[in-house]
Amino acid sequence: MNLEDFYEKEELSMNKKTLLWLAFALLVGLTAYAQQYDPESDFEFERIDNGRAIRITGYIGNRAVVNIPSRIQGLPVTTIGSYAFYQNRNLTNVTIPNNVTSIESFAFDETSLANVTIGNSITSIGWMAFMRSLTSIHVASGNLHYSSLDGVLYDREQRTLVKYPSGRAGATFTIPSGVTSIGDRAFYDTGLTSVTIPNSVASIGMQAFSFTRLNNITIPNSVTFIDELAFADTGLTSVTFVRSGITIKEIGVWHGGGGDDGDTFPGDLRYKYLIGGAGTYTRTEGEQVWVRPQDREGDFYFLRVDSGRSVSVIKYTGTQQTVQIPQQIQRLPVTSIGGLAFANSDIGSITIPNSITSIGNYAFYGCTSLTSVTIGNSVTSIGYAAFYGCTSLTSVTIGNSVSSIGDSAFSGCRNLTNITIPNSVTSIGDWAFAGTGLTNITIPNSVTSIGGNAFWESPLLPDVRETLIRRYGESIFDAAW
Repeated sequence: MNLEDFYEKEELSMNKKTLLWLAFALLVGLTAYAQQYDPESDFEFERIDNGRAIRITGYIGNRAVVNIPSRIQGLPVTTIGSYAFYQNRNLTNVTIPNNVTSIESFAFDETSLANVTIGNSITSIGWMAFMRSLTSIHVASGNLHYSSLDGVLYDREQRTLVKYPSGRAGATFTIPSGVTSIGDRAFYDTGLTSVTIPNSVASIGMQAFSFTRLNNITIPNSVTFIDELAFADTGLTSVTFVRSGITIKEIGVWHGGGGDDGDTFPGDLRYKYLIGGAGTYTRTEGEQVWVRPQDREGDFYFLRVDSGRSVSVIKYTGTQQTVQIPQQIQRLPVTSIGGLAFANSDIGSITIPNSITSIGNYAFYGCTSLTSVTIGNSVTSIGYAAFYGCTSLTSVTIGNSVSSIGDSAFSGCRNLTNITIPNSVTSIGDWAFAGTGLTNITIPNSVTSIGGNAFWESPLLPDVRETLIRRYGESIFDAAW
């Protein structure tokens, strides 16, 4: 066989292989209902529900007004997929047919969509399906799950306000009487500066007012629950509560990008769950703490907790080097230290009295002058990063009621060389003593759990290290993450 015959034979062989591969790929593609394109409507789509329905995955047309087809290739369109219209700047108006039951998250993200009409079969609308430009939402009268009023989206009974259009003109809005719930992200990223909440509203959802321009708001007597980040990254300067005892979860901190540099309300309520009392709360001297003027005694701001039967210290404003937290404030026992209460202060030593049962997350974060801590015998938990970065800390006395030492509780305390863990402790969190100067530590048999990297880069003596590895494993020094 000459060289030309060899190449000709090999070429035929490769062509056969290519054809076989293409046939296989086609078979797999058809079986899996791969993405397809409908030139008549300019929609990209895929088959779902075992080939019985259509999910729209993209739109490559340039029309401003789009009527989504009820059927493609004879099959009903039931779903508008995530990012289906992403960055389509021409789009201004969309009509969604009755076949469609679901609009997935970010379906119309970064478009110019101003008006949308929703058919009567929609049962679910994903997170941030409609973004900033939207000015009006209309829902077909036969829809059993949603309704609209003056361009605002509600549930069918108009008891829950689901979505206020982000691009709607106007700075003020009054929620209709009869609405009992403000939904998650209902007013997210709107231009509103003022919202009136009626007495019928009982709950405010997660991120409900995040990234708005609100500068003040009154929470009526009817509200009993406010979910996480409800007022994060707003322009709020004051909030008025008509009643006491509202359950609050992370009302004002935002965890995105910049760490903990969002507003915190009041007294770092990521770690508190009750508003202390009715009244108007304002920010204190640029700090991440919101208080009423009457909630201060001496150098301590505080909140009434436990239905007004005890007090949580939420901020220390003094300049004393040696600090004794009082056991009582206004004749009420001080039972907790709130998150960030002493963070980045210049205190040199702190005594925590026996009345206190918990130390909040970040409570003494970054107190670089702090050298000595005495924790009272009633404290049961030391929170996340409670003493993180206290680089001058050399002496810690832990009371005999502490059962858990939180993640990163003493991380970065590089001058802490010795500590005794009492018999009450049962768990030590991840990174709890990472980056400390510990050469010796006494851990009782009561400790059954030590988290990963708890002693990372801590210079424990070899015999101490070996003993701990035998009891708890090597992951407490160098866990894989």
